[in-house]
Amino acid sequence: MDRKEFFHLTAGGTAAAALPFLRLPNNNKITKPAPLQRGDTIGLVSPASIAGTAEEYDEAKTQIQDLGYKVKEGDNARNRYGYFAGTDQQRAEDINAMFADSSVDAIMAYRGGWGCNRILEYIDYDLITSNPKIIVGYSDITSLLLAIYQKTGLITFHGPVATSDWTDFSISHFQKATGSSESFSLDTRYNIFSEDERYLVTQRKGRARGKLLGGNLTLLTSMIGSDYLPEW
Repeated sequence: MDRKEFFHLTAGGTAAAALPFLRLPNNNKITKPAPLQRGDTIGLVSPASIAGTAEEYDEAKTQIQDLGYKVKEGDNARNRYGYFAGTDQQRAEDINAMFADSSVDAIMAYRGGWGCNRILEYIDYDLITSNPKIIVGYSDITSLLLAIYQKTGLITFHGPVATSDWTDFSISHFQKATGSSESFSLDTRYNIFSEDERYLVTQRKGRARGKLLGGNLTLLTSMIGSDYLPEW
């Protein structure tokens, strides 16, 4: 199977997932959190693996501040428990605390790695329902994002973590996605492959409408059979 064939097949699977068969527990209403503006406060947490040395944490924190946001760090964000950033309970405590903190406007993971599946049972979903706000991350954070959506109906954001390479492309689209309730288009003019001059391309033209769910496929498969995974 060549690359183009693969994308056609996966596009079909995505379209099927977008059909309106998604059901949330107790008929929860889908909620989109308030937009994030420069000057707002982002809570930095470590729900999975450690982010590295103290200097690496500091550098990631500075990156977010340089984007124009204030930063509040979770009490346990720099903990270490093996290769996890603290015990399961400590990592979950920081998530709950950030949702409860009215001074925090959005929540971002320092990094992914591994460990979010282990904390899902310790997350206070009723608290999140009462205090909806943006939560963003990718890779291992997939399981946390999908569990929150499934349990509360809160729209979550599969996007950069604090330790990401914040390119012009990622900054622009992060701000478009989190800074407004309006829809936006992916900027295909941006060259993400500077070495060989390849640009983002459309595999199949057309229009579609639906709910977009997904993330890291390894995490999706590891959640199969649990009540934290939305019904596709």
